[in-house]
Amino acid sequence: MSINNKTFVAVLERIADEYNLDIVDIRSKLTDLIPSSSPFKSRQAKQLAIDNNLSSTDFDTTKSKISVDDVRNVCGIFIKKKKCTVYNSIQAKTLMLENNLLPEDFPENERTGRTWKSNGVTTISINDVKKKLGIVISSNKSKFASKRACELAKENNIDIDDIDGTGKGERITLNDINSYIYYQNQNDDE
Repeated sequence: MSINNKTFVAVLERIADEYNLDIVDIRSKLTDLIPSSSPFKSRQAKQLAIDNNLSSTDFDTTKSKISVDDVRNVCGIFIKKKKCTVYNSIQAKTLMLENNLLPEDFPENERTGRTWKSNGVTTISINDVKKKLGIVISSNKSKFASKRACELAKENNIDIDDIDGTGKGERITLNDINSYIYYQNQNDDE
């Protein structure tokens, strides 16, 4: 029979309450009997506890599983926190430093970078820095046009970037070029 961890913990807590027993004692005794009920989240956590002569009774029992960080805390090993930077990229940081800009120059509500889940800080993107410096941000998105539409545009000296595509994915079609030529001719006649 296999039960999930939540059910297992709930059963242990009920037994402990009903018979006025210590849940830590129950867990340690069951660990010897049922190998699958390890109190550790991973093999690494279990191995670290064994290496430091720790048992499951040395840990806070309010958690359902003991993590590597829990073992490190009990051992007094420093836990390296994930570094949350305010820069979205090295390019953004470099451009900021070259222009003597500070993170304080970028209000958090105007930043367009990613938001860190751990502390809720939104990063500064390269586009944020360029906007602050007044550098024009061009969209690198090139327009798509059918082969025949490109040929017709070239024959009539029409810049494809001046035309809005009506095809799938805003693709410029032959009809778009013909419409543009028609409206250009109408404007020239007026």
